[in-house]
Amino acid sequence: MKNLYEIFEEVRKTDSMSEKIQILRTNNYGNLMSTVLQGGFHPGIQYHFDKDTFPEYTPDKVPAGMGYTSILTEIDRIYLFVKGSKKASPDLTFQRRKEILMQMLEAMEEKEAEVFKAMILKDLSRFGVTYKLAAETFADLLPNSPENETIVYKT
Repeated sequence: MKNLYEIFEEVRKTDSMSEKIQILRTNNYGNLMSTVLQGGFHPGIQYHFDKDTFPEYTPDKVPAGMGYTSILTEIDRIYLFVKGSKKASPDLTFQRRKEILMQMLEAMEEKEAEVFKAMILKDLSRFGVTYKLAAETFADLLPNSPENETIVYKT
C-alpha cells in the first residue's frame, strides 16, 4: 500500500485528468483518499488551526515506509481538530489539541505529515490535487461550488 504523498506525486506527474481520477480512485483504501480530499476541500469542514496557529513540530526523517504511524492510522482522530465536532470533548483545550496534533505529525514520515498538515490548512493543491479533481473523482464528496457550505463529512 502506498502512502498518500506517493499517490499525490503520481497524480502530479500525470497530465491526463482521467488518469489522475483513476489513480485517486484506485488508491482509496478504506475511503482514506476520499476522506482526506473532503477534509482538505470541503468548505463546511473547518479546523481549529490555520497557518498562524498550526503547531511547529519536528519532522521525522525515517526512511519511506518506516514511520511509526500514518494518515491511514490517524485519520480516525481528525475529529479532534474539526470545529464543531460532536465527538470531541467540549473540555478539550486548544493547547491540548496542538499537543495531540504535534505528536501525530512527529510520528509520521515527514512527507506523510506534510499531506496531513496540508489537509488541515486546506492546501492540498500544493500536491497537484485540486477541488475540481476531487469533485470529479468522488461524486457527492464536495458541493458543486466551493461557496456551498453544506456539511456532509462525518465528524
